[in-house]
Amino acid sequence: MDNMICKKCGSKNIMGVEYFEPTEKRIPFEHQYDGISEWNCLDCKTRWGRWSGRILKDDDYEKKFGQNI
Repeated sequence: MDNMICKKCGSKNIMGVEYFEPTEKRIPFEHQYDGISEWNCLDCKTRWGRWSGRILKDDDYEKKFGQNI
């Protein structure tokens, strides 16, 4: 992850997020799996999908393997 930089501000202060929500209220179970789903910039709070690379807004989430980009 040494080469990860924020798509918005250029920060290297990045965190990977794995989706795990047993109640399936926000993210459907089929899009939850073992591994990082999205990247978050801890400086500017920008979120983007691991596979699609698209910026995620509010309740948006990265679909499994970037499906339906």
